[in-house]
Amino acid sequence: MLSALYPAEVHPERPSHYVQYEDSVNVTGLTFPLSPNKISVFENNNPSIAVHCLSYDRDTKSFVVSYLSPEAQKREHTITLLLLDSDDNRRHYVWVKNLSALISDRDNVQHKRHVCLSCLQVFTSASVF
Repeated sequence: MLSALYPAEVHPERPSHYVQYEDSVNVTGLTFPLSPNKISVFENNNPSIAVHCLSYDRDTKSFVVSYLSPEAQKREHTITLLLLDSDDNRRHYVWVKNLSALISDRDNVQHKRHVCLSCLQVFTSASVF
């Protein structure tokens, strides 16, 4: 979450860049690892942040929306997270910097794609929104 709010210019994978911002988000009443059904509590604690959470469905081999904030279009920050889970029930969230690159098919199209947050449909024009 902090890497999305306070991007580091060099070596963004290093947690040391974000220690100074630890207290900038309110995690009162939350236990970690956070379940997707508790994301709304995080949003209530942090009124400028909306969360969009995806997970990967191994059966359909596609991404599914695990949580979509009802405030996604209204808040200052909308952050897309991908929930990774393992066979031994370990979970980890990663920030999706470019949802279009994650969702859209890999092809030689040189223009930006737009992804609908609620259905993950890919569009070549933002005018449909």
